[in-house]
Amino acid sequence: MIFSCDFDVEANKRLKENSFFFSTIMFFEDEQERLKDRTGFTKFVNFNGKEETMKIDSLNFIYEFNPFKNSDINKAVWLDRYMCDTTYQQKLISSIDCSCQDKKLKTQKLNIDYENGEVVEVRLENQMNKMLLTTMEYLTYTKDVSYEIKRIQILETGGIDSTFVMVKF
Repeated sequence: MIFSCDFDVEANKRLKENSFFFSTIMFFEDEQERLKDRTGFTKFVNFNGKEETMKIDSLNFIYEFNPFKNSDINKAVWLDRYMCDTTYQQKLISSIDCSCQDKKLKTQKLNIDYENGEVVEVRLENQMNKMLLTTMEYLTYTKDVSYEIKRIQILETGGIDSTFVMVKF
């Protein structure tokens, strides 16, 4: 006996390509394009207490924004894993706050603030647990002002590494 299953392939393709939540990939790709010709940055780096400040003419935003894009939560299998609360003021979105219901997923929080319907700040909290290492990341992007990446790695042996990067536009 032969059974036939009729699957709507096109509907499944569209589901896979949808942005169910705020897309950090799309937002930061747009920002890369918008900022590509901008010059004159200050980059501050602190690694385990050792600090360095640099004046930089240009940045490779494709590389610089990777931690933000790699924190995107738009996967169909994660639809039920994130709870989002959207706040409106005068019929415009003022904020979106998403939190993960699954401690095993990397991106635990995504918060977006808006002014006049435009994104002004994106904040992310990530946590990755490996066998001997826990990594926590705190990422903040403030449009036309700066971005920050704070990373703390805690080794099971008791060691701690911390990295802080801030770029001012």
